[in-house]
Amino acid sequence: MSQSFDNHRHLPMAFAVALTAILGAIACVVMSWMGWNTLGSAVACLIVVAGAYARTSRTYTTALQDRIIRMEMLYRTDRILSPAQRATYATLSLDQIVALRFASDEELAVLVDRAAAEKLAPKEIKRAVKNWQPDLVRT
Repeated sequence: MSQSFDNHRHLPMAFAVALTAILGAIACVVMSWMGWNTLGSAVACLIVVAGAYARTSRTYTTALQDRIIRMEMLYRTDRILSPAQRATYATLSLDQIVALRFASDEELAVLVDRAAAEKLAPKEIKRAVKNWQPDLVRT
């Protein structure tokens, strides 16, 4: 789906689930005050909220890191690759680009060409790296 003014807003499904569960927990607490035995249901709702938060937090963290890696790799490839190789690099998927970050500068150009020509999967790209450059700050 392409993005436009009409559809650019983002409301994650996990937010809707968490909001519904929070409202359910509030309703259960209110019903508990009225004498109903609903505290177990309130706790279950809050567990759903915690799960939605954990999933959203991890998903957003990883997506942000992938965007940062894409920018770092653009900067890096701009210094290392020829114009023709940069055009080849532009055809790679984000997952392929993220996998290429482990390659040394010396082997990056060859791996870019190979990843594009052979349509290598990210795991195959990582296996092809000979001089591994670790990413020790990714969470």
